[in-house]
Amino acid sequence: MELDRKYIYMSRPTGRAVVQVTMDEDRNVPDARPDVGRLILSRGTVELEEVHCTGEKGALSGRLRTDILYGTDEEKEKLTSLSVILPFTESLSLPGAGDRDTVTADGVLEDLTVEMVHSRKLRIQAVLAVTVQAEALEREELIGGVHCEEPVEQKLRELPVTQIAVQRRETCRVREEVKLSGNKPNIRELLWTDTRLCRCEARPEEGRVSLRGELAGFVLYQAEDAQMPVQWCEFTIPFEGNVEVEGCTSGMILDLRVQVSRCDWAVEEDGDEERRVLDMEALLGLTLKLYQESQEEVVADLYSPARETVLTERETRLTQILARNSASCRIDEKADLSGEEKILQICYGAGEIFLDEMRPTEEGLSVEGALHISLLVMSADDLHPLRSLRWTLPFRHLVEARGIESGCIFQVHPQLEALNFLMLGGSEVEVRGSIALETLILRPETVRLVADVSLVPYEEEKIRREAGVVGYLVQPEDTLWKIAKKYYTTVERIYEVNPELTGEPEAGTWLLLVKQTGELPPMPGAAM
Repeated sequence: MELDRKYIYMSRPTGRAVVQVTMDEDRNVPDARPDVGRLILSRGTVELEEVHCTGEKGALSGRLRTDILYGTDEEKEKLTSLSVILPFTESLSLPGAGDRDTVTADGVLEDLTVEMVHSRKLRIQAVLAVTVQAEALEREELIGGVHCEEPVEQKLRELPVTQIAVQRRETCRVREEVKLSGNKPNIRELLWTDTRLCRCEARPEEGRVSLRGELAGFVLYQAEDAQMPVQWCEFTIPFEGNVEVEGCTSGMILDLRVQVSRCDWAVEEDGDEERRVLDMEALLGLTLKLYQESQEEVVADLYSPARETVLTERETRLTQILARNSASCRIDEKADLSGEEKILQICYGAGEIFLDEMRPTEEGLSVEGALHISLLVMSADDLHPLRSLRWTLPFRHLVEARGIESGCIFQVHPQLEALNFLMLGGSEVEVRGSIALETLILRPETVRLVADVSLVPYEEEKIRREAGVVGYLVQPEDTLWKIAKKYYTTVERIYEVNPELTGEPEAGTWLLLVKQTGELPPMPGAAM
């Protein structure tokens, strides 16, 4: 007997841990930088360098990069910036993880506070949350059929399968030159830059994943003319690219997370030797998974009328894609800033998305989170006009997904698609935008599969006791397959000896059944 074996590959979570890193450090201002007069704006970026696991134990290392914009401690305040690097190393425990598992980590900055100790020293307090996930790529064996010299009856079924085809991390480099508009003065020094992903569309193709999107760039700079105030400008930078992915096909389902891992801005001269060109180079970090959906034909049941059939079954968990949804959550809120200095102009605004809870409901997946707003504004304070404001906007959105259960696996990738700020007088700001929630929901299902098949000779005495021809009254739960298997015949043979039969018989129908166990040798001592 030869079994038609085929294989699928499933990615299964084996361990998960959330490591909280707390930092509280004092750092001196470098000698090359001027004294700190007042802090204006700060931000932190979590950069993970290595995650190492051996079984259920491991360690992660990385660093927190803190960028600080401040006003100098001078009679006529000037603006400048500096970056502080804080390394960290943490041990972790991943119950259930194995040595060969794929381990990934994502870090978010939950809280950041930068304070002045004095003009030459800063205190940085931060709370980081690093989520570490271990996944095992397991091979599942399916029995698609049996080839045998003996007569064998096979019952096949279609098994919906979603298997992992590709799972990897990649990078995509974006480089662009942008020029200042004609009404902007030349650049003497860059004070602050920010680059954010505002749109990204990805499509699997043959042998690659194509990307298309936009980056939003902001630059704050000091003009060459020292008498001019601080200048700023914003840019929209479109990009296109391809990531070569072996084994990728256009019919696969893509689960993609994109982040701006690093971005560098440099000032270049134009053709007139004026500092009016900005060279932007960004590195996009891509975490991609490609799923392949198929209908696999597998053996559901099998028997032979000529031999005793021994089936070995096993249980396994397969995953199916329950829902894939691109939801959009609208943001439309007003912030009362009456306690602040009167705002004259908004220079720049940004938002960070934090997901707090994902909960399945009867209608779908309830997603709750918060949008942390940072605003750089010009105020009516003549001595210190530039300042920053921060506040938080909670949000809640229901991602439609019928049939979702608590055991489902949720993968939600939030992306801030648009964020606009509108002044309503000098003390109120209207915030409008949208948060895209790219959601993939996988539902694990326990199924029973045929693992092995063998044929052995019937017990002669048992077979001889069975009548060669019987009349049978069909019961309510019967099918032709069950009847044929029980009485050592085939469905085709039942149709042959019951010509009036045209389909599955109703309960109460009489059938004539003829045993097909083949010729058996005579019992010892029987009359010849």
